[in-house]
Amino acid sequence: MGTRIKKNPNLVYEVVCEIAIPPDNTKEPWISWKYPYNYKREDILKSLASFAYPCEFSNNAVQHFSFVLTNIDSEWTFGFCRHASNSSSCFVILSYLPWHEVFYKILNHIAELTNKEE
Repeated sequence: MGTRIKKNPNLVYEVVCEIAIPPDNTKEPWISWKYPYNYKREDILKSLASFAYPCEFSNNAVQHFSFVLTNIDSEWTFGFCRHASNSSSCFVILSYLPWHEVFYKILNHIAELTNKEE
């Protein structure tokens, strides 16, 4: 069997998004923004919130984790997630490339830029 990593992806990443969750956990998480804005894979976008918030947890420290989506051709899409301490949102990057350290650094940089804007 060959590799499950997509050969020659066109992009470094497919989508970057911020997923918010209400502080009282009374509603489902939702995507507050995404880039590119015209990303059209609604099936994937709908599942991101449940991967970013798979269960209730306390985020007293910055947490990084990854997950894998498998398409019909058995190819993997890697999801990289960053939860900030005491935050009501997280950042997610989807990519066909398994570059964990690179994407975690990018997520940290996105969080720094977002915090500077606030």
